[in-house]
Amino acid sequence: MSSGLPHKLRRAAAIVAARYSPATPAYLRKIMSVTGQLSVDECKLLYALASEVSAGSVVEIGSYRGKSTTALALGSRDHAGIPVYAIEPHEEFEGVLGGSFGPQDRVAFFKHMLRCGVCETIRLVNLPSEVAACGWAAPVSLLWIDGDHRYEGVKKDFEC
Repeated sequence: MSSGLPHKLRRAAAIVAARYSPATPAYLRKIMSVTGQLSVDECKLLYALASEVSAGSVVEIGSYRGKSTTALALGSRDHAGIPVYAIEPHEEFEGVLGGSFGPQDRVAFFKHMLRCGVCETIRLVNLPSEVAACGWAAPVSLLWIDGDHRYEGVKKDFEC
């Protein structure tokens, strides 16, 4: 592929190749079938990180429709089977780039989790991170923060 192609076109071509190529591992084809903004390399990295966790839990803050959740859950399920907690309120929200988010994304999230076969690994926590953190007791071995991308939101998620 020519490096002269615009970045978005190269990224789209990589996603299509990963999703449909017979040479692509089954786990990656599943991940790439889920709606989301992660690149192929980011999906591979999340899968690999989750596959290294052998105790405690994996926690994700910000799940949207479940692409990163699927990567983490498949990595966990295919290795130690550690639970993956997806903290995502799925409430009406306007993103920094103008995207609209809300309850309709919860429906898509569940559909993706069912289709990808990771429902038994996932624990959806439908609360904002600051509320979920108040009662959190489980040890966290891997934390992935990808929620509100505004400075205040990132700071809040990190401090929880």
